[in-house]
Formats: sequence, structure tokens, C-alpha cells
Amino acid sequence: MLDWTGARPDFSLFLGPEDVAEFVGACSWRDRAGRCRPALLYVLLHRRGAEAWTHACRIAPDRRPGHLTLHLERAAPGDRRAELAAWLRDAAATTALRDAAATTALRDAAARTALRDAAARTALRDAAGMAG
Repeated sequence: MLDWTGARPDFSLFLGPEDVAEFVGACSWRDRAGRCRPALLYVLLHRRGAEAWTHACRIAPDRRPGHLTLHLERAAPGDRRAELAAWLRDAAATTALRDAAATTALRDAAARTALRDAAARTALRDAAGMAG
């Protein structure tokens, strides 16, 4: 699984002949270290005879250039593709909402600081004008 191009990854190491990989979406995903990374989201259905299990996976660029890493985010017995795909979408949306809220909070804090600085400059100018 080389070359992060956004194209479908090579699942040949992970899927058997009866297994299925379904693309869920592309997003920015916050990792455990708090860094936001581009990711492709997939659900994988594995079938072995009468048994089946489903994996919710995130595929992201590896720290080694040109390599990808597959992260198992959640697993469930049986064919639970719809449920795990919805969970991946919700997790990605939660990350996006949290990032948007953080960006808004930073922007608001910067605006409040600029207003405070402008008020302080005006007060200093007024005080200097009264003293002179």
C-alpha cells in the first residue's frame, strides 16, 4: 500500500477472495497525538465460511514517505457495514465540528485581544492628551 494519492488502496494483504471493502469517505482525522491528518475511511467485511465480521478502518499516510498505514478503529461480529460506516461518518464529523469550534474560539480570542489593545491605545492617547 504505497503512494498516498487518494486512490483506492491495495487491500490484497487484508482481504480474502470473499471479503469486501467499501469506501465510506475522505476526511481529516485527529490522531491520538492531536494532529489532524488526511484519511480515507473504509469498512471491510471479512467472510470465512458461515462466520463474518466487520472492521471500520482509517487509512492514512505513514510517517515513512510513500507508505500508508491501516488503522483498525472498530470491529464488530457479523455484517455490520452500515452501522460501522455510520460510526466512521459520525466520528469524522465530530472531529470536523470540534476543529471548527476551536478555530472559531481562536478567531474570537484574537478579535477580543485586538479590541482590548485598541482600547488600551486609545486610553493611553487620551491620558497623554490630558497630561499635555
